[in-house]
Amino acid sequence: MRFNTTSSIPQPNTVNHAGAAAYILTPALELYTAVATAALQNQWYETADTHLSRLRELVAQNDPQFVARLAVYAREQLHLRSVPLVLAGRGSECRLVG
Repeated sequence: MRFNTTSSIPQPNTVNHAGAAAYILTPALELYTAVATAALQNQWYETADTHLSRLRELVAQNDPQFVARLAVYAREQLHLRSVPLVLAGRGSECRLVG
């Protein structure tokens, strides 16, 4: 019980699309979340075009090597097809590194 205190729990510092309390993510974590939840189709709170634009903005905010490795991970581990192409298709910004 001595470790279970409310003062050690970080408090939300922003709101999400639905207006609920949320936490600000790092650019890398936000990109991973956007990739892992990507359907590239219209959803009730975000259109496919908006999501694609947000992915492109997040790619630009992250290290190219991280983006390249995330593209490989998304294809091989998450079994996504379109999103890795979006990540890798950013030209010289993200070259795949062995």
